[in-house]
Amino acid sequence: MNNSVTTNMKLKKAFSLEEKLKVIENTRSGIVEYGFTNDYMFRAVLQNSPVVLTEIVRILLKIPRDKEVICEIKNPILLGKTLESKDCILDIRVLVNGEVQINMEMQMSIALDWVKRSMYYGFGMYLDLKSGQDYGDCRPSYHFGFVKKSPFMDDDRFFSTYLLRELTTGRIYSGDFQINMINLSKIENATKEDRESGLYEWVRLFIATEWEELMELARRTEALGNAVVTLAELSADEKIRQQCDARKKYEMDQNALEKRFRKLTSELEAKRSQLQEQEVQLQEQEIRLQDQANQLQLSAFLVEAGRYEDLQRAVTDPDYQKILLEEYGLVRDSEKRK
Repeated sequence: MNNSVTTNMKLKKAFSLEEKLKVIENTRSGIVEYGFTNDYMFRAVLQNSPVVLTEIVRILLKIPRDKEVICEIKNPILLGKTLESKDCILDIRVLVNGEVQINMEMQMSIALDWVKRSMYYGFGMYLDLKSGQDYGDCRPSYHFGFVKKSPFMDDDRFFSTYLLRELTTGRIYSGDFQINMINLSKIENATKEDRESGLYEWVRLFIATEWEELMELARRTEALGNAVVTLAELSADEKIRQQCDARKKYEMDQNALEKRFRKLTSELEAKRSQLQEQEVQLQEQEIRLQDQANQLQLSAFLVEAGRYEDLQRAVTDPDYQKILLEEYGLVRDSEKRK
């Protein structure tokens, strides 16, 4: 009997959150097989634990503690069921307090198309109108992507928000549509606000790879504790484990493809640079040959005209040679005097 099953059997006998955390502490240690960065487990925990989902939504939307948060998942999946191709992206869409829509996803493969995909999902959510509704019924829609790394090479921010704005004045066109990115690889750059809001601790939980670290975080708040308990419980479900394993393999395949793509792109750029260099060399050689041909033609013209003194001077005086070349129309356009 594996540790996850043993843990789950004991968790069923525990009643309070503290008792459940104690069970996990005594039965689990070492590497977390399927943590929160597995997009299926991330989705499963949020869908299975209203406490966790509500807390994450509250933090992301910066909802005050004294305001109620009601979450309705608009695209639930049957946990444990084999995913079809259309379910490839495990985003979770939530209607908050019947007013705001948010979309969340855990993206650990290095997505080359993340920018366009995030816009597609964000705009798709914003434009989800039923027959008979008008534009005024569009709800504010925010996409939140927890990503392995930013798609922008020079981006070192932990939390970024992208809005539609006027280019010159910076005026925001509308705040109803946002794309937010949480860069898991830049957690050390979390701001004071990120830390005080609780986002920093949640991201630490998401990227934790050992049970000991999860347990240290689990005891900080009730929501964090519930997240770890839910993770432990779901880890014992064989069908969910199979789906997590499938997603892990999918992520590995995607990263392998991405690395191969980047390698091919780098090789292509090197080839392109080499060809450009060769093209420049050929152009320079063509110019030299043309100049030599013009000089020979000039010599022939001067000899024919009996201008031997000019010919002799042109050999030692480049500026005078250029005057003669222009006189006979033998200078390239780029070399003509203005």
